[in-house]
Amino acid sequence: MKPLSKEFLLSRGFCCKNGCLNCPYEYNKNKNMDIENKYYVPDTSDFREGFEYEQLYNTYSPPDFKLTSSKWIKQVFDDFTSEENYLFNRKLSDNSIRVPYLTKENIVSEGWSLTKEPNETEFTCQKIISDKYFYEVNYDTYLKELTVESWYQSKLGGNPELYNSYTIYKGTCRCINDFRLIMKLLNIKIKI
Repeated sequence: MKPLSKEFLLSRGFCCKNGCLNCPYEYNKNKNMDIENKYYVPDTSDFREGFEYEQLYNTYSPPDFKLTSSKWIKQVFDDFTSEENYLFNRKLSDNSIRVPYLTKENIVSEGWSLTKEPNETEFTCQKIISDKYFYEVNYDTYLKELTVESWYQSKLGGNPELYNSYTIYKGTCRCINDFRLIMKLLNIKIKI
């Protein structure tokens, strides 16, 4: 049995994720096992102004239209009416758009501090507002679940080391876009 050519696979317009030998989308089952845990394909409803994603760009050589390279390029979404987003739904359906899952590096880059050594499945960060008030986020990388707690110094009991907390958000958070939206809705300033 002869493997399908790159040209034929390109003419289909999407990756079947079967690990084809000549896959022009650079899909390899073994190599992409780890990649699939780092990215997801978003829904049209996920997109809003400022949404960050990566788009696959392929380069072809004339005159035989052979694929010469493929690379993922970071993009920021503006709106569905712009010229470059004309065929946006097609790009979503053919898996040429992906979004990286949230990482501790993403949260730290937003002005949060890592508070304890992360393990494989979760990490915790803090954002200090004052000496009596701070926020703490705990992220479960397996469940893609974010918990946000507000901590404040108790005025009862006279112990300055005593802090009380309450959970202000617990739910799904897949990417930095979701994280920024949640912080905005909770009125937590992103960067200092």
